[in-house]
Amino acid sequence: MAITIAKIPTRSGFKYKAHVKKNGKNLKIKTFTRKTDARIWAKRIEADFELMEALGCKGSSLTLSQLADEYLGNWSGKDANQSPRVAFWVAALGRYNCMSSKHFGLLAA
Repeated sequence: MAITIAKIPTRSGFKYKAHVKKNGKNLKIKTFTRKTDARIWAKRIEADFELMEALGCKGSSLTLSQLADEYLGNWSGKDANQSPRVAFWVAALGRYNCMSSKHFGLLAA
């Protein structure tokens, strides 16, 4: 995992953009007014990802469809409307990763 902090000039000074990457792919990006804040945030994100891997958590690699299958496997069946609700969301967004923020605009439609 790699952390880079980019210094970005603005009219009032500088901002700092923290990038947390794994295998060359951006996992998280956030902008800060202080370099120290950017570094602390990036280290915390890196530690969180390492903890998830150590615990065997699947995290953002799960699609909504996979998560729904896991949920329905543990579902007690008390609410008869729950299965159709899950099926609706799987049809609409099942192919997307659960932690992906790219597709949040779809929910507003």
